Amino acid sequence: MASKIKVVNRNIANSDNCRCKYGKPISFDILQVNISYNGETLTYQIDSKYLSHDKDSIYFYPSIKNGILDIQWNKEVADYIHRIR
Repeated sequence: MASKIKVVNRNIANSDNCRCKYGKPISFDILQVNISYNGETLTYQIDSKYLSHDKDSIYFYPSIKNGILDIQWNKEVADYIHRIR
């Protein structure tokens, strides 16, 4: 059986913290987050079993150094979310 993937796309502007709203994690198996900045897209995935059923979103903190985007994830998901490209 194929995994159900929920995709969330986010564009980074001048924000210090950003939210990825995913809704109810029981409706998908994997959350894929595509984060775009200045023509570059970073893609991350997390298994839905690591997402809170009490909340509907996760947070990340972008930083841009020398034009390169770096993402730090909220401590609740940081150990479980992985960059795939």
